[in-house]
Amino acid sequence: MLKKLKTSLLVAIIISVLFGMFIGFTQIYPASTQAQTENPKLTLEVSTPQSSYLQLEPIPFQFNLSNQTNQPITWKGILLLFGGNVDLLIQEQNGSESRFAGSKYAVGLSKIPETLNPGQSRQVTDLFRGVKEFEAAFPRPGNYQVRVEFTYKDVSDEQKRVTILSNPVSINIREPQNFNRQAYDYIKGPLQTRLTQNNVEATAQVQQDFVNNYGSTVYAKYVIFDLARTYQFLGEDLKALRELCKISGENFYYSKQVERTLRLIDVKLHPLDLTPLPENVPTPVRPHPCARVQN
Repeated sequence: MLKKLKTSLLVAIIISVLFGMFIGFTQIYPASTQAQTENPKLTLEVSTPQSSYLQLEPIPFQFNLSNQTNQPITWKGILLLFGGNVDLLIQEQNGSESRFAGSKYAVGLSKIPETLNPGQSRQVTDLFRGVKEFEAAFPRPGNYQVRVEFTYKDVSDEQKRVTILSNPVSINIREPQNFNRQAYDYIKGPLQTRLTQNNVEATAQVQQDFVNNYGSTVYAKYVIFDLARTYQFLGEDLKALRELCKISGENFYYSKQVERTLRLIDVKLHPLDLTPLPENVPTPVRPHPCARVQN
């Protein structure tokens, strides 16, 4: 009887020890650690300055990439519409959906890894522009819902590719009317045709014709900027300066680039006088480049 009792006690002890070991094992590896959660992701918010645009009117997309997690994220990618890491997911008002993929020719672009600490953000603005691109993304007038899909590399996680989706942006595309319609037809016709041909002088002439005839339309300031760059390429800096002065002070995508280019051309045309000044003689204020242009 005593031997039987000892045997039963021994079995109970063994079961108790094994049960305790099992409990200890589950405490070391709780369920929450066995089912690993995803690494934190960046958040992408997208907006446009306006909610409505004419067909072929360039659309600036404003990106706000932020770290809304509680730990730093080191990422690498090209946050540009045609940079290869960005796609537009577009839904028409009839429910049909399409994907506008970024240029795959931009895969050679490189970006230095950047770290966003918790609460930090990175702002980028890029311009959606081009006849073929616009008509592929927004083939007809109407209301569109646009989301931006951005794929970046998580440098802190062995270069793992991470894809995030932005908020939806509502964009209304309208058919141009009257004078804007004439400018629209010219862009799709002579201007687009000339841009596909390798003749810079002829391109400048067509762009100049557009500016002369349609300089008051919504498309004009972008074509004026293109014309100025064409003149620069041809070495006609004074003509480039005159065109840029037409859009100096305008609030649009190329505003900063316009002012920067004006200063560069002005210094080229009117080199700085580096002659030392006498004491107590103030440095003369250099006039704005457009002040030198005579109408």
